[in-house]
Amino acid sequence: GQSIKTWNNLGAELEHRMETKIPAGIYIVRVTLEEGQIVKKIRVD
Repeated sequence: GQSIKTWNNLGAELEHRMETKIPAGIYIVRVTLEEGQIVKKIRVD
């Protein structure tokens, strides 16, 4: 696949919410942390 949106250096806050305008579909979200990576599949309606 291809990258749709990328954010860098978000800080140490517990929660971040970003507004994006992307078409409906299924996306894979990859978050890279100091401890490793988290990969989740999400559905956008």
